[in-house]
Amino acid sequence: MNLQDFDFSKRLPYDFHKIVQIPVFPKIKTSKKAMLGADVSNNMFSTKSFIASSLSMKKSHHSNTKYSMWTEIKLFPFSKTLSPRSYHSAVFHENKYFLFDFSFYLFFKKRIYVYGGYDGNSGSLSDFMQFNYSKNDHEIRWEPMPLTGLSPGKLCRHSAFFYKNRMYVFGGKKNVYLNNNDMYFYDFETKFWFQIFIDKKDKKPKKLDSFSLSLDLTTAKIIIFGGFHGKFSNKIFYFDLNENRWEKIITKGIAPEKRAGHCAVLYNDKHLYISGGGDFDQKFNDMWRFDLEYLTWQKIDTNDRIYQVKIIYLPLILQY
Repeated sequence: MNLQDFDFSKRLPYDFHKIVQIPVFPKIKTSKKAMLGADVSNNMFSTKSFIASSLSMKKSHHSNTKYSMWTEIKLFPFSKTLSPRSYHSAVFHENKYFLFDFSFYLFFKKRIYVYGGYDGNSGSLSDFMQFNYSKNDHEIRWEPMPLTGLSPGKLCRHSAFFYKNRMYVFGGKKNVYLNNNDMYFYDFETKFWFQIFIDKKDKKPKKLDSFSLSLDLTTAKIIIFGGFHGKFSNKIFYFDLNENRWEKIITKGIAPEKRAGHCAVLYNDKHLYISGGGDFDQKFNDMWRFDLEYLTWQKIDTNDRIYQVKIIYLPLILQY
C-alpha cells in the first residue's frame, strides 16, 4: 500500500505526527504493515513505534548520535515493560547520590519518566512509569511510580517538563471529548502529586491539547503556543513557575497561522522557533521565530533547503 493511495483527511482531523529521517530507524522484521508513530482508524488503536518517542513500545531504543543509528536497549529479563501507547509525555531526570562509607562517593542515577498516553483499547491512560537507564544491565528496567496525592488522572496529548526536582504535567485530554488546562507536579522528595490551583483572575489558556511547551530556565517560565481547544490556536501564554501565575502575551507582527501538532524549540533563551503542525485543511512546513524580548514574530525564509526529507504530519505506512 502506498501513502498516496491512503486518504487520511477524514480519519485524522488533527492528529499530526512528526516523521523523522528514515535512515536512523531500527530494522523492523515483520511481514505485516509497520505503522510509524500514529493511529490509522477512527478507533485510534495504538501500536509499537520507532518514531517521535522511542519508548512507546515494549522494546526501548535510543539513538547513537555519534554514528547516527538506533540501538535497542535490552531490558532486564522478566522485568515489567511499558504497555504500547501514543500521545504520552516523557522527561529525563538525573539524580545525584552521596555515599559516606570510610570514603566519599558521588554517583548518578539516570531516569526517564513517562506519564499517561493513549491506548486504542483502554483510551487515555493514567499510569506513571520510571525507566532506569544505567550501564549496569541488571538495572535496566521499567518500574511503576507512585500516584499518591492529587495526580492528573487519565491524560493524553499533554506536555511534561522537569524543574527543580519536580515533574510538571500540563493540559491534554482526559478522554475523547474532555480537554483540560490544569497544572500538576510530582515532587521527587515527598513522592506526592500536587495540583496547582490558579487565581481565577489569571488569563490562562483554554483547555488545550496538541500544543507546544517550552521551558525558559532564565526566567523560570514556560511558554505555551498553539494547540487545539475545539478550535485551533496561535496564542502565546507564559506560566511563571515561581509565582504560579498565567499571563497572556500580546504579540507584535504577523503571527503564524493557527495550528496544532507543531514543534517548538527555545534557542539561547531569546528566541522561540515554531515549525510544522497543521489544521483541518492543511499541513505546514514553515518556520517562525518569536523574539522573547520584543514579543515580535518573524517568518523565516527557508526556501525549503533545510528539509532533506520533507516533514509531514501524517502517519507513514510501510509494507514489508
